[in-house]
Amino acid sequence: MRRFWQAVQAERQMIFIAALIFLVSAIYSYFNADTLIKTLVSSPAYQQILEIVKNTKQNPQFSQVFITLFLNNIQASFIMLASGLLFGFLPFIGVITNGVLLGITLNQAALKTGQDPLTIFVKYILPHGILELPAFILAVAMGLRLGLSVFRTFTSFLRNQREKSIMEWKALLKRLPAYCIGIIVLLLFAAIIESALIVSSIT
Repeated sequence: MRRFWQAVQAERQMIFIAALIFLVSAIYSYFNADTLIKTLVSSPAYQQILEIVKNTKQNPQFSQVFITLFLNNIQASFIMLASGLLFGFLPFIGVITNGVLLGITLNQAALKTGQDPLTIFVKYILPHGILELPAFILAVAMGLRLGLSVFRTFTSFLRNQREKSIMEWKALLKRLPAYCIGIIVLLLFAAIIESALIVSSIT
């Protein structure tokens, strides 16, 4: 646990950037939902959400819901993390996309229920995402860090600063295992909480 928190502290700047991008995307999409929702419906992310919902409705048992959610979240998070090696482009797009999904969801829920979006978030979304969202932000942050490190590696060769780049990668790879294990643990407990909430709501 200590090594995980040390790794988080080392990446606090990237975590802040990832969280900020997510927040700005959510706020922007909330106020521009009408123009974005048509694109959302045809997006792979939206179709993936529909597939998860379909599977959970067909299989309301706790174990099935848990496996579906946990594996999906693990896959999504580590794709965000590993794809950072492609200069951080996919994590950047991914965090924006998820922020947009949240903003549009809050917008549509507020319109249909008449409730305040903050109330909807705290009451309905936060219980499901209280651990899943931090895990996702952590994964995106590391993806952005990997992208930045790849970029610095290329520039270090041009500037003849290879030793500095090697030291950076050694430090990054040293803290990466604890960082990844922390994400997995967060997603494990997130899946347990969310599965219990979904099953109880269905039954």
